Amino acid sequence: MLTKPLHKIAAVILLILLIAACLAASLFQPPRALAYEAVQTFPVGSFSATLETQTYSLVHGDNGVAKIIVVAGGEQTVLDTWFDNDLFNDIRPGYVSWQNVDDHWRRDLVIWLPTYDGNLLASAYVSSEDGRLHPLDPPLQRQRLFD
Repeated sequence: MLTKPLHKIAAVILLILLIAACLAASLFQPPRALAYEAVQTFPVGSFSATLETQTYSLVHGDNGVAKIIVVAGGEQTVLDTWFDNDLFNDIRPGYVSWQNVDDHWRRDLVIWLPTYDGNLLASAYVSSEDGRLHPLDPPLQRQRLFD
């Protein structure tokens, strides 16, 4: 007689755990890599931001300098960066992630650049509140474990 209520309680607990796991997976995803040569548009709140990646190498090789041109809020900003695309590395010119930086209720677009010590550094983000590029002070840092 008690098995029916126990099945219902177990189903509710399982549903809550499943929702929590999905939410945690969506919030803790690693940054998404930008393409080497592309123009990509991202929704940021009720705004949009366009990121154009341009890569330059002296010879047709696998590493060099790069630029990320960010167009957000009617303004254009150039971020200098680098890339390394060889047999052992796939370090993109930049990465993006969505997280709440400005305490607005929507998540912001955080732009991550590679560092030479194997980490990622985010010194700018596009705000979901006004759709403009803002500096991050102090910058965010994380390891690049996902290549």
